[in-house]
Amino acid sequence: MRASYALEMRGGDLDEILSDPLVNYAESRPPFGVKLLTEIMQNKEKIDDLIQLRADRWDLHRIALIDMLIMRMSIAEMIYFDDVPDRVSINEAIEIAKSFSTERSGRFINGILDAVKKDLDRHKSKSAPSKQE
Repeated sequence: MRASYALEMRGGDLDEILSDPLVNYAESRPPFGVKLLTEIMQNKEKIDDLIQLRADRWDLHRIALIDMLIMRMSIAEMIYFDDVPDRVSINEAIEIAKSFSTERSGRFINGILDAVKKDLDRHKSKSAPSKQE
């Protein structure tokens, strides 16, 4: 979460952010975290488009930054990490929101992520080959 926030606020590259002891005070760089941040950075526009599509009557710049970062992480997991069940990713996002964001953020994030999950599921089912093929 700290690294994602630092990337959003300061820019720069991931190695630079992860080398900052205020952002990453661990000795190591967990491979999952590095891959997650890399996917977010490389696919930010696509992920934000998915959020915007489901954020009825909300401009992205009006959504709390922490909420955006949490949703980006969860959506990146849903799209790029087959080993993380979508429901687990959504539940983790809600728990992170309870700790780091506002009282209402969990419900807001849950609504957006559930809608994005349904969109992704529909897309996967349309692109999957039929049994007759």
